[in-house]
Amino acid sequence: MNDLDNRLQSAFQRVNEFGIAHGADFTPGGPAAKAFAFIATLVPKADTDAAVQVAGKGEEKAGTASRAAVRLALHNELASITATAHSIALTQPGFDKNFLLPASGSDKALLASANAFVAEGTPLLATFVASEMPADTFTVTQALIDQFKATGAGQDGGLTKQVGATAAMKDNRHKGVLMLETLKGIVPNKYKNNPAILAEWHTASHVERPSHHKKTTPPAPTPTPTP
Repeated sequence: MNDLDNRLQSAFQRVNEFGIAHGADFTPGGPAAKAFAFIATLVPKADTDAAVQVAGKGEEKAGTASRAAVRLALHNELASITATAHSIALTQPGFDKNFLLPASGSDKALLASANAFVAEGTPLLATFVASEMPADTFTVTQALIDQFKATGAGQDGGLTKQVGATAAMKDNRHKGVLMLETLKGIVPNKYKNNPAILAEWHTASHVERPSHHKKTTPPAPTPTPTP
């Protein structure tokens, strides 16, 4: 499993622990209960999942993240931009009109929205930064767009055969992503008056944003001359 897959699996683990601790607060058999139950089934698979195959040996050597993980990261970036735009629109009416999440759940719609967010948002970066969004938000979004395309946005028969051995695992992972997004829309409503548990949820459900900054190696210290 690559880095993004590991981050996603870690989020599933934390969300499962949150569900064990607080699942009784939600309606039995309801959307939240079902989502927690499904994510719980993914946790034991962490030690047995093979590395998710990617679209081609070149992408594999480059460490391209799995399709599901990149899709989640890109969706989360857009959701963060949308939420911030809505907040800004409270004092600047209409600001959020070009930052709406796609109504369709298709990959094509996701990519179209992501491209539009970058095009519309880049000139407005200073406004977003003033609302505490990272200055590299649209750079990261563009990098995720490129990465998502590299995984094969329109999977063909050859790719289907290549990933046949991991199709079931990827399908479950994708469903897990959808369950996680479902919970992100429900849990804050349950605990809006309980900041302690709400903070616990945000920590549990957070999938760390990928870093696109190169680490710099500090220079070696200059040896002290021996007297």
